[in-house]
Amino acid sequence: MRATGAEGIRIHAFLARAGLTSRREAERALAEGRITCNGEVVRRPGTRIDPARDAIRLDGRRVRGMPRRVYLLLNKPEGIVTTARDPQGRPVVLDLVPRSAPRVYPVGRLDVNTSGLLLLT
Repeated sequence: MRATGAEGIRIHAFLARAGLTSRREAERALAEGRITCNGEVVRRPGTRIDPARDAIRLDGRRVRGMPRRVYLLLNKPEGIVTTARDPQGRPVVLDLVPRSAPRVYPVGRLDVNTSGLLLLT
């Protein structure tokens, strides 16, 4: 049963928080009929769901839920780029995070030649 009113979370935000897609990509998937809630195709972007009760599927695969939020503090050394990926192939801050850690992204920027405290969420 889908949540009504102000209850629950919007389905596209749920899919983005689950790490499967961006909110915009989820909106496209809704328009294409690729998302179901409790077996029903959902096409309306504002649809709210209750992740604890509703069975959500994207392209037929069950979406288990949102990962818990993680916040990391990192002392960025000089010579590391504050980004998730660098097209120039330079070392990035995510190279300093263990692969076993949940997916995180840097908040804000520090110049490549600057060291200091950086927040990752």
